[in-house]
Amino acid sequence: MSRSFVPASSGRRNRGFCGCLVADPETDKTGGVNSNLWAGLALLVVGVGVGFLLWARLRPVVVPETTD
Repeated sequence: MSRSFVPASSGRRNRGFCGCLVADPETDKTGGVNSNLWAGLALLVVGVGVGFLLWARLRPVVVPETTD
């Protein structure tokens, strides 16, 4: 019995760096919009925003009351 190695991307062509540089047939399903790219960017923006809000809440800037 022989076992053959099947890579995870079998049946799909190489999509290039992050899947952004080469056209993807799945964009036909979304009307030409790269939904994975936009979803990833939205998650990045939300993550940075939530991270900033947490940082601002947990480590607020303390202004000294008097200056010498």
